[in-house]
Amino acid sequence: MDQSGHQLELNERNVKAVFRACLDPKKEDGFTILDLPDKNNGAVVYLSGEKLSKYNREIRYLLGQMKPYHADPEVKTHMALSEGAMRYDGVQWTRDTMTLYCLYYLGVACGIIPRFERIGNTVAARVDYLHVPKTFWPPVQKTESGCGGNTNADC
Repeated sequence: MDQSGHQLELNERNVKAVFRACLDPKKEDGFTILDLPDKNNGAVVYLSGEKLSKYNREIRYLLGQMKPYHADPEVKTHMALSEGAMRYDGVQWTRDTMTLYCLYYLGVACGIIPRFERIGNTVAARVDYLHVPKTFWPPVQKTESGCGGNTNADC
């Protein structure tokens, strides 16, 4: 992982590194990313609450680079499972479903994003603009007048 503090670029390497760092070998806290009463809710992943707290800002920063969090909140209220694979700039940051799910597991386990549920004919999660602010890579540098036009609270 990069040593720039809490700001990591949304890419497979960084997501996997944070995910591995948060795994709980004691298997005390299990999480799923799905909430589907009529189906199997998927794999249970064990993540350490202590480690999740330590990496909370990095996880939030990674999630904030996903395209759904840069949409108009009046228009975009939910995201399908596959939508998180796109960054805000339209670049697909992963083609690997497991890496995308790793990021979702981190977000759900931290309470940053809700679990995915059936909404109509799709499986989606509510886009929570309050808990996941827009973030950018490279980070927008602070200026004397604020954050260089960035509305991100962590800029």
